[in-house]
Amino acid sequence: MNKFDTGFSNIPMEKEVVADALGISVNELHDSDCSLYNEPAYPAGPCDCSVERRKSFQNVVIPVIQWLNNNGHPHMIIVIDPTNAQLLEGQLSIVTNKFVKD
Repeated sequence: MNKFDTGFSNIPMEKEVVADALGISVNELHDSDCSLYNEPAYPAGPCDCSVERRKSFQNVVIPVIQWLNNNGHPHMIIVIDPTNAQLLEGQLSIVTNKFVKD
């Protein structure tokens, strides 16, 4: 049993519950289809899931979230794309699901 195997693979669990039970962060919990879990049908391979990408993304966005909390207010958001970063402030908002089709 590896450190991510709960021994209860037939019981669906939220990632947060599994990570807490294993004493690790959700960012360290590999996706269920990661190559690390190929055995016994196939040889286990190197990680090919989103763990490293998630860690990298977190390292980038945590300072941005901290900056926004220190310099903004609850009605401000930051939108980042490949060539631009915008600090936006909501002035008026109306939310409705009245016209959404199933």
